[in-house]
Amino acid sequence: MLIASMVIVFALIIAGALWRTGATEIPQEMRASFSPQDLEVLQDDLNFRKLVGQIVIISITFILIYNYVCQFDAGNGLWLAAAEKLGANRLLGLTNPGGSEQAPCIDPGQLTSVDLTQVKVSLPQAADLTICIDFAQKLSDARAKDFIADLCLSAPRVLFCAATPHGPPLNEENLQWPSYWASLFAAMGFYPDLSYRLRIWPDRLISPMLRQNSLLYIKRSARFRPSYQLEALDLIHPALYKTMQQRQVWFARQLTRSTLQRLFGESIG
Repeated sequence: MLIASMVIVFALIIAGALWRTGATEIPQEMRASFSPQDLEVLQDDLNFRKLVGQIVIISITFILIYNYVCQFDAGNGLWLAAAEKLGANRLLGLTNPGGSEQAPCIDPGQLTSVDLTQVKVSLPQAADLTICIDFAQKLSDARAKDFIADLCLSAPRVLFCAATPHGPPLNEENLQWPSYWASLFAAMGFYPDLSYRLRIWPDRLISPMLRQNSLLYIKRSARFRPSYQLEALDLIHPALYKTMQQRQVWFARQLTRSTLQRLFGESIG
C-alpha cells in the first residue's frame, strides 16, 4: 500500500513537472516506468491541470457573457468543457480527422468532423467567441491566410494560440512568431487585447506555452490603429527561457562528459 501511494505521489510530481514545462501528454519514454493504472492517474492529473488553466484563461476573456462558443480543432472538447463550466450554453467543436483519441469532454453531438487543413469553414451563425489553440502552425503558409479569415468571420473575438520557433521539438509546417499571425488578423480588422496577455503572463495555473503564445483578438473599427509595432508581440516567457537554459546546460554537460571520455577513456566518472 505504501509503495502504491509513493508511486501515485511520484506520478503527480511528474505531472506537475510536465505541466510547468507546458507538456500536455506523457512522453513515450516515460510510459514504460508506470503501470496502466498509474498512467491513467498521471494523465488525468495533467488533464485536470489543463482544465484549470483553461478555465482561468477563458474566465479572463469572459468580459461579456458568451452564450455561443466555437472551437476550431476542438480535439476532445476540453476547452469547450471549460467554457461550459463558465456559463456558455451553446458549444460547437470542429474536430480535425485523426485528432484526439480521448473520450469527449462534452456531448459528442456538439463535435463535428471537418478537415480544417483543406476545407474553408463558414458558420451558419457567428459565435460570441472562437477558440483556436495549437493548430494553425500545422497549416501551410498558403492555407494560413484563409484559415485566419475563417476564424475572424466566425466570431468578433478569437482566442488564438500557435506554437513558435525554437520551442519543444515539433514537426510542424509553419512555426511562426505571434507577429506573423497578428498581421493576418490585422488584415481582417482584428487586433490583440493586450490587457489579456498582461493578466495571464504571471499566472502559474496556466501553461507557460499558453502564457507566451496565446492572444485574444478583437474586431476593431476601421479607424483603429495599434499604438505598437506587431513585432512587439514576439516575446519569450521567462519560465520557458529558464527551461531552455536548463536544457542547454544539460546538453553541454553531456557533451563535455562524452568528449572527456573519448580523450581519457572510461576512467572519467
